Amino acid sequence: MLLLYVLLLILSLAVLVLSGHFMVRSLSRVASILHISEFVAAFILMALSTSLPELFVAISSGLSGTTSLSLGDVIGSNIANLTLVAGIGIVIAKGYTPETVSIKKDTRFMFLVSIIPLVLLLIGGTLSRLDGIILLVIFVVYARHLLKERQAFSKQSDEHSTRWQTVRAPVVFLGALVVLFVSSYFTVKFATTIAMASGIAPIMIGLILIALGTSLPELSFTINAFLNHKGDLSLGNLIGSVVANSTMVLGVAAILSPIIADPFILATAGIFMLLSTFLFLTFIERKDHITTGEGLVLITVYVGFIVTQVYLPTL
Repeated sequence: MLLLYVLLLILSLAVLVLSGHFMVRSLSRVASILHISEFVAAFILMALSTSLPELFVAISSGLSGTTSLSLGDVIGSNIANLTLVAGIGIVIAKGYTPETVSIKKDTRFMFLVSIIPLVLLLIGGTLSRLDGIILLVIFVVYARHLLKERQAFSKQSDEHSTRWQTVRAPVVFLGALVVLFVSSYFTVKFATTIAMASGIAPIMIGLILIALGTSLPELSFTINAFLNHKGDLSLGNLIGSVVANSTMVLGVAAILSPIIADPFILATAGIFMLLSTFLFLTFIERKDHITTGEGLVLITVYVGFIVTQVYLPTL
């Protein structure tokens, strides 16, 4: 029976990667159809789409009054995106040179936005409904800014679409998105079953398998984007996901029900959140090329985060 689940896990991972490949190709075509840059397309379309799991968690936790679950999901997802996911993409590409001139500016904005929920929690001890409205307003203002200034982004998609491609590209994108989330769900399900059957501690399942599960769409998209020499798509997706998680997702959760966080968890996870965003910003700002070594540093930070969450509470 265990062998069967292993085979099913391999199959779901293969479907996950394949759907990510089709999503990258269709997103480039969508960017051409809309006459916007690939970076903007990645933020508006892909980042919002891959933030849907966190949004559903926020709505469910808000309605049930357990919004601290949403806060933990957002912080964990942001850390994974900026360290593990970004690091793997950079290592696979053997380094990365950003091609969109506005990436540095948007990375700075992402850094500031990711801090705002933590500051609000420190000031009031909770994320109130008013705080939730503030976060949603920040998200709307930034999204409008991206759309208004799309001509400022240097790299526009150079693909020319036929009428058939204009119809097919959005359909392929949506279809690949559905397959991506379904395959992500089964990947987590089969991996959890294998872990439990193998006697792995439940806390490891929750911290590693489930946490990684919510980042699988971003990871699959990132790998395929870098393999197709479209790193800006990946960077736009990661920056957009962090912004959407920190504003839209937490804003919705706080409006439904104020968020109260455990001080210890907030402190430890918050430190890694600040470290992750600071390193990501530093690597983008310091020079035009991000090296393989810096990608490995990002991955190491995520490993440190997992080790800390597992062992620190037992001390």
